[in-house]
Amino acid sequence: MLPVPEATVLQFVVDHVVRRLVAAGLKAKLGPWPLATVRHRIAVLSMAHRLKHVTNPCEQPAIRTVLSRTARAAVKRGERPRKKTAITLAELEAMLATCDDSLEGLRDRALLCFGFASGGRRPQRGRRRRSA
Repeated sequence: MLPVPEATVLQFVVDHVVRRLVAAGLKAKLGPWPLATVRHRIAVLSMAHRLKHVTNPCEQPAIRTVLSRTARAAVKRGERPRKKTAITLAELEAMLATCDDSLEGLRDRALLCFGFASGGRRPQRGRRRRSA
């Protein structure tokens, strides 16, 4: 199955960006997939090739060019990444209250606390992180 031919990857990008996949039952509504979804799927395909140690078509210049042009077209259409609002302490406490003392509940509680404590904090583009 791997490696996937470069032409197939190009067609994959075109199908996900331009064509309507509703009739095939692959999408719920008309229109292109969000650019982030397409990039994520290409990244997963690329990782599969790397893990199998086979030629990676996702690293070919044609694929990179199509993705780059797609990104520029998305910006011209006014598409911007949608940022999610961070939860508050009260919301975290409400979610923690739903966790029981089972193994799954303890796992969920640990993941929620870790996620909240780490805050997903990343330096913003163009800003440097201050060193302590």
